[in-house]
Amino acid sequence: ALDRLKARQMQLQYHVARFADVQAALDRRNTAKRVPLFPPPLPERDPYAMTIQHLSSIVQMLDVYANPVSQHPEMTAHGGFSDIRLPHDTFVECAHAAYRVALAQGRPRNMAFLDVGCGGGVKVLSASKFFATCHGLELDPGYADAARRLFGTFNDPTLAVHEEDALTSRRYDAYDVVYFYQPMKDAEKLQVLERQICETVAKNTILIAPYPSFAKRAADLGCAELERSLYVAGIDAEEAAELRARAETTGLAVGATRPHSPREALWAPLVDAFLDCGWAI
Repeated sequence: ALDRLKARQMQLQYHVARFADVQAALDRRNTAKRVPLFPPPLPERDPYAMTIQHLSSIVQMLDVYANPVSQHPEMTAHGGFSDIRLPHDTFVECAHAAYRVALAQGRPRNMAFLDVGCGGGVKVLSASKFFATCHGLELDPGYADAARRLFGTFNDPTLAVHEEDALTSRRYDAYDVVYFYQPMKDAEKLQVLERQICETVAKNTILIAPYPSFAKRAADLGCAELERSLYVAGIDAEEAAELRARAETTGLAVGATRPHSPREALWAPLVDAFLDCGWAI
């Protein structure tokens, strides 16, 4: 009986402390200001900016290590780019912004992400910190093998690469967020690919397309620009402005759906509700 009493006392102490955490989180949420989807550029000689640049360059080096093979000659003839690597800090900014937009859309946190022309798969791996299921699309057999090796290192069933032609793929409507960084060198085939993606994704799909030529064509393809490299399929400019405003009210926390321990059961609905708005308790 004494042991049960001590256990109850410890449980009560936990809940009292947790209540204080919840109250503090509510206070932060209620007094928070809107936060832009993308951070403002840092001064060139800012120490933090230098740190970010160095970290990004290190990831670029690891990217080369993960995919050391050259592009297959058939892929070059097909009009594809070799594994061009967007600076990793830029990608993370885009992925985090896309995650916040998805929360503003009311999507569940078990979202699916696709990298079109994923190369060695490093961006897919990075996206897994934001999205529950992350896949790559890659036609080059050497690149696809490199991605499979990388994903196999982590033995994570939510990571996968589909070895198929992005120009004809019909997978796009299965994903909440689709990323493509000018995967085709041939200008005409690039436009065919953009049209294939934009016409087959579901309405409200978030697109990450960080290259200037897509920005010029996005509206004609039925995609509204939110900010910088972020677009949403099937909505107009007014809807995009409203969505962006809602997304800026979300918090910055990233959380995946997970089972709660019996001790956390009382607070589980609140914890999940906060994460659905980008806030952590």
